[in-house]
Amino acid sequence: MTTLSVFIPVIFVPGIAGVLFKDQALTVSFSLAASLIVSLTLVPLLCSRFLKLDTEGKKSGVLVDIVNKLSSYRVKMDEFYRKPLEWCLKHRKTVLITVLIAFLSSVSLFYPLRLIGTEFTSGFDEGELRFQLETVPGTRLEITQAAAQEAERIVREVGGDDLASTYISVGSGEGIAAIFSGGGSNAVSIMVPLKKMGERKRAQADIESEIRERLLTIPGLRTLNADSAIVASLGFGGSPINVEIYGYDREIAKDLADKIKKMIEGIPGAVDIQTSLSETNPELHIEVNRDKAYALGLNVANIASTVQTNVLGTTATRFREGSDEYDVVVRLKKEDRLTRDDLYNVPITSPMMTQVALRNVADIKQAEGSVTIERKKQERFVTVTGKLRGRDMGSVNRDIQAGLKSMPVPPGFIVSMGGSASDMTKSFRWLGLALIGAVFLVYAVMASLYESFLTPFIIMFTFPLGFIGVAWLFLFTGTVFSLTAFIGVIVLAGIVVNNGIVMIDYINQLRAGGMDLHEAVVTGARTRLRPILMTTLTTVFGMFPLALGLGSGSETSFPLARAVIGGLSVSTTLTLLFLPVLYTILSEFRLKRAERKSLKKAEHTSIAVGE
Repeated sequence: MTTLSVFIPVIFVPGIAGVLFKDQALTVSFSLAASLIVSLTLVPLLCSRFLKLDTEGKKSGVLVDIVNKLSSYRVKMDEFYRKPLEWCLKHRKTVLITVLIAFLSSVSLFYPLRLIGTEFTSGFDEGELRFQLETVPGTRLEITQAAAQEAERIVREVGGDDLASTYISVGSGEGIAAIFSGGGSNAVSIMVPLKKMGERKRAQADIESEIRERLLTIPGLRTLNADSAIVASLGFGGSPINVEIYGYDREIAKDLADKIKKMIEGIPGAVDIQTSLSETNPELHIEVNRDKAYALGLNVANIASTVQTNVLGTTATRFREGSDEYDVVVRLKKEDRLTRDDLYNVPITSPMMTQVALRNVADIKQAEGSVTIERKKQERFVTVTGKLRGRDMGSVNRDIQAGLKSMPVPPGFIVSMGGSASDMTKSFRWLGLALIGAVFLVYAVMASLYESFLTPFIIMFTFPLGFIGVAWLFLFTGTVFSLTAFIGVIVLAGIVVNNGIVMIDYINQLRAGGMDLHEAVVTGARTRLRPILMTTLTTVFGMFPLALGLGSGSETSFPLARAVIGGLSVSTTLTLLFLPVLYTILSEFRLKRAERKSLKKAEHTSIAVGE
C-alpha cells in the first residue's frame, strides 16, 4: 500500500513530467495491485501445498551442504550485527548527531555548495550529429557550396572510422531565384549518422565537440548550431539555453539580443550561442508604375506572373516516359537571370502582343527584409539560444540569470528564461508537490493501519536517510540530478519505509507480548535482519544493470536506478542502526509522558478524596 501510494500523485502531474512518467506510474500501480492480490491468495495456497518443515529427510547431499553453510553464515551475520546495534543503543546521542550531520552535509551538496548539478533530461547519445552552418546573408550559392565542401572534409577527417555516412544540404535556390524564394543560399545543413556505440571508439559528445572546433575555423562562417533530433522530436522545450526577449521595436530587440548573446558567450559551458533575429536578407523590390502599365494594357498580376516565370520558372506541362512523369519547367537561362540588369530586361508581353521590358513599367530598388518575424503570447519576441558543454543546465542558467539581473532592460521590453530551463523549473515544482503528496499518503496509510501517529512517524525517518545515499552516490559517480532522478527519489519514499515497517511491526508485537523495551528492540532488529537484507538486495541487484548506463538510450534511465540504489542501500544500513535508537528514544519519551499524566491524575484523585 505504501509503494502504491507514491505513484498515485505522479499520475496527476501535468506538463512534460506527466507525459514522461504517467504510463510508468500506471504500469507499476497495476502490477503492484496484481502482485498484492496474488500474495494474499495464491501464495498462501501454494505454501500450504508444497512447503514442508525439513525436520526429517535427507541429511546429506550438495543442496543440504549449501543450505547448512548458508545457515552458518546467517548465524555469523546475526552476531556481527548485534555488536554495532548494542553500541548504537548505548551511544544514542552520538548516533543522532552523526546522522544529523550526514543529512545536512548531503543537503548542502545541492545547496549551497551545488556540487551536484541539475538538468532537465540527461544527454542523449543519439548516434547522429546535426550541424546548421550559415555564411553572410545574401552569399551566392557557389561560395556557400565551397564552404560546405570544406566542412564535409573536416567532418570526414575528424569522424574517421566512427562515421557511418555523411549528408550535406546546401542552400535552397540559386541566383536571383534564391532572393525571390526567401533566401537560403547561405545555409548549410550537415547530418552525420554514427556507427553503433559498440562499433565506435568515441562518444557522440566527444566527436561533436572536436568537429565544432574545426568547423569554426572555416572562413566566412557566421553561425554554427548543433541540433538534437531526439530531444526536439520529444518536445522537450528546445535548447537548454533559451532567453526570450519580448518587445515590438526590432532595432531595440536586436541590440538587446546582441548584448545578451555576448554576455552568455562569456559563461563557461555555453556554446553555439545565437539569436533568432537573423540578419536581414538583401532583397529586390519591384514597384510597378500603374499608370504606365495600364496605358499598355498591363496589370500587376500580369507583370508578377511574367517575372516569376522568367526567374523562378513555371511548370508548363509534364512529360511521361513509361510509368514516370517529369515536370517541364520554363524559365530563362541561368546566364540571363543572374544580375539586376537581367531582371530589368525581362520582357513583358502586353495584350496587344507587344513586348515591353520590365524597366519601362516598374522600378527595382535594393532593400533589406526580415527572414522571419516570430510571435508568442501575441507579442513579437526574439530568442537567444545555445547548447551546453562540460557543465550542467542548472549552473549555467543560474549564471545567465545573474547576468540578466545586472543588465538594464529598455521600457516596453520583457526578458525571461524559456526552453528547457523553464520546463525544468515547472517540472521540478510539480514533482516536488507530488513528492509531498506521496509522503503524506504513505504516512496516512501507515497511520490508519497501525492506528497510531507515533509509529508511522518513526518509520518515515527512513526516507530522509535514503536521501543521504542519493546525494553521495550522485557526487561520486558524477551523475546530474534530472527528472528521472527526481522520480527515483519519489519511488524511494514508498520503498525505504518497507524495511522500517518490517522491523517496527515485529518490535511492537514483542512488546505487546510483555517483553522489555531494550530486549524487544534488539530481538526484533536481529530477527528482521534477514528479510530486510533480502528485500534490499533483490531491489539493488535488479536495478544494478540499469544503473551501469550501458547501451544506447540508457542515459534516460540510469539516474533513476542510481537514486534508488544509493538511497535504498544507505537507508537500509541506517535503518538497522538508527531506527532502533530513534524507536527507544521516542518510546521512552512516550512512557515518561504517560507516567507524568498518571501521577497528575493520581494527585488530583487524592486531593478530591481528602476534601
